[in-house]
Amino acid sequence: MHDPQTEDALREFEQLAQLRGELQQILKGGVASLEPFYLSGSGGFAHRLRPTGTTRSTTHWSKSSTATCLAFLRATGLLAEGPWSQKTPALTRSIVSSEWSSAGLGEDNPFTVAFLLEALADLGGRNSLEKTERAAVNRKVAGLRKAMKAGGIALQDGFEPTAFLTYKAVSALMRWGGVRDAERVETWNWNHLHKESALVAAGSADADVFEVAYSVLIANAIKPLDAMSPQQRLLLRFGLKQFFDAQRPDGTWPRSRPLFVYPKLGHAYCFEYELLAAMLAESQLSRVLHEYLGALREAAGALDSKKYPLVSAAGSSDDAPYGWSSGHHGTDPRPESWSTASALHFCFGLTELVAEAIRRATFSYADAAYTRPRPQPGSRPYLDPKSFLDSTVKHDGRQRSLSRILTQRLLVPLIEEGKALKRGRPIPAGPPTSAIFYGPPGTSKTELAKLVARALGWPLLAIDPSHLTRRGLEQVHAEANTIFRMLEHCERIVVLLDEFDELMRDRDAGELESRFLTTAMLPKLAALSRERRIVYLAATNHLEQFDAAIRRPGRFDLIVPVMPPTTESKLRKWPVLDRAVKRIEAHDATAARRARRELHDLTFGEAKELAERVAGVKGLPALKEAIHTAGETCTLRQPVSPAPPAPATSTKWKKQIENQSDRIRGI
Repeated sequence: MHDPQTEDALREFEQLAQLRGELQQILKGGVASLEPFYLSGSGGFAHRLRPTGTTRSTTHWSKSSTATCLAFLRATGLLAEGPWSQKTPALTRSIVSSEWSSAGLGEDNPFTVAFLLEALADLGGRNSLEKTERAAVNRKVAGLRKAMKAGGIALQDGFEPTAFLTYKAVSALMRWGGVRDAERVETWNWNHLHKESALVAAGSADADVFEVAYSVLIANAIKPLDAMSPQQRLLLRFGLKQFFDAQRPDGTWPRSRPLFVYPKLGHAYCFEYELLAAMLAESQLSRVLHEYLGALREAAGALDSKKYPLVSAAGSSDDAPYGWSSGHHGTDPRPESWSTASALHFCFGLTELVAEAIRRATFSYADAAYTRPRPQPGSRPYLDPKSFLDSTVKHDGRQRSLSRILTQRLLVPLIEEGKALKRGRPIPAGPPTSAIFYGPPGTSKTELAKLVARALGWPLLAIDPSHLTRRGLEQVHAEANTIFRMLEHCERIVVLLDEFDELMRDRDAGELESRFLTTAMLPKLAALSRERRIVYLAATNHLEQFDAAIRRPGRFDLIVPVMPPTTESKLRKWPVLDRAVKRIEAHDATAARRARRELHDLTFGEAKELAERVAGVKGLPALKEAIHTAGETCTLRQPVSPAPPAPATSTKWKKQIENQSDRIRGI
């Protein structure tokens, strides 16, 4: 029987896994869903589907719609993959040279300027502009800052400043040098949030939870949460609660107050999926939004009932294209590009939140402590030399640094290609995602797995056979199926399969139960390898006992020996050993070379123990004897199978690892 905690974690996982699959299916058709709106002549996007008989080059491109589509495509990495990939330079030129107005709104109005600045940032920012273009864009930036002189932004006379417009301006300016007079904007925003929150709490007919939510986003954008007062953080949480409490049973929200009037189109309103996408993109809010995962799941469910089937101009039938309407045009149900992009962007942002929830549920089920993935390192990742002493790998007549091998073959490629995981995709083919660390006991293989996780910034989940037997031996296979299914849905974690020798044992040599366990493990490892969303490592002392099928490519990418640290790294770690060798060398160079050979074979723990022992040794003969004894009794010089009586010819660990050098792979 499962205890209530693990039962809850398992139920939560099943719901999350289903939601993840649904979101991925929608995102799979992202390119096909936006392609019908794409205008190849300009490189932009039409507000609505092209009327029958018009060409892609004659239909007018919408500025705010184009910016919204670009935001989704840039966030997901699809900007470089669709039919628009070759048109981004032309679109940049077109945006800069166009009139910065839309739908009858005035030239250089804050609404259009904010959207176009965001679009240019997504297309490459200042680096994509020529000198004269940069000067023109800088003038637009200065104009938008001037429009914020009162703190909040109103677009037209008769309309009060709105949090929506102010947030769009703040968001754009943050990408073009920042907001000037941030204190003024902050003061206006807190006053606005207090007022709007009070209207919602009072049940006023003028209440608008969208204004509350956009005020929360402004506060979050201007100042880190840790820099806010406790009262301010409390108000942000309360504002989010008010917004989610207003969600209707069908997963949607009541319409916002009118933001302004399009002379050609009528009133403009907030769209819930545009707002939700912005919320989910804010890393500071992600922890708070976990409290509302159920509400976000309902919002995702509402998309299914509101989707509009599209016909992809590319004629692709693999990924079903759908569009969504904003609902701002009366009973007209036709989809719009910006609302379609907003819905897709929401799905993308929600996949990140769901991925985090799946990690939490998996660690909870395994009864393991969890820490969130950290941001990828800005500099070259490495194995911390203070925590891991480097060793040597002998292969094909060469001696190479283990630390360098793992950095070059595993860490650096995963950091580069692993960025795909932030776009909701698997790690691209190429970089290894799995490894077997083998070697004699005491060579810090488990510690090495921890350092790999630390270098990647991913949480480490150690799984050992006790996780599979905790419900009893008769439940081993069921537990293995559950845990590995959860791992298949995880991303950005490092899994250590520790002491899994019995589940990977050679089927030709093992007993019936052992053969059955190994056979059951093969498809599980293959599934993890295909998913390419996590790194999984196996640590073993007995590679020779692993089944040949386990060691094949497709289950583990790298097979690397982990030997005792090099003599040089030990001498740097323990200066007392360095002084001892130099003391011997001063009297007997031959004895010093012998002492170095003895030190070479010591594991980390054995070297540490020797350092403590020689610290109190005075006489030179006793010093030599202490080092010699440590070398003679070290693990590397002991039989691999020490069961008494051990034959004199028993293979020693050092020779065993040398004999297995032909099994090294992927370095």
